[in-house]
Amino acid sequence: MSNNHKIVHEYVYGVFVNEKYRILIAQLYGQPKDDVFYWSFPGGRVEEGRSKEDTLRKIIYDNLNVDINLKRKVETVEYRIPFYSSKPTKEVMRVHLYYVAPLPGQTIERRLYKRIEWLMIDRLSKKNLNFLSDKLLYKSLECLRFEVREHIKITR
Repeated sequence: MSNNHKIVHEYVYGVFVNEKYRILIAQLYGQPKDDVFYWSFPGGRVEEGRSKEDTLRKIIYDNLNVDINLKRKVETVEYRIPFYSSKPTKEVMRVHLYYVAPLPGQTIERRLYKRIEWLMIDRLSKKNLNFLSDKLLYKSLECLRFEVREHIKITR
């Protein structure tokens, strides 16, 4: 392995936007001993041997009991691990964000998440999200508020 080769941890998340311009966020169970719950966009780590898209479809089906249509990729962000380290590191986290929608006739159901909540795009903030990856992706969404409203028109 050369010195320039980096280790990449890939994650993929979906943004559901409903007809009221609200975005779905999910509350995840933390460690049982912590009794702490985390808010995040639906998604997770890309499984080895699966594409980003197939991983997202599987995670959303397993957690929200719905098959999805991937509308389009919104953003990819990449940062070093640990994020706040001043030391050089070869590990990076690459996070992909997609607009997604349930297939016609299907309804989102909370399955494995503790809670799900639809928040107005204007009320979604970094305070609602716990993970650094979500906070970085939020910056992309913040810049895309108008686009989110246009996305609603496209998916109808």
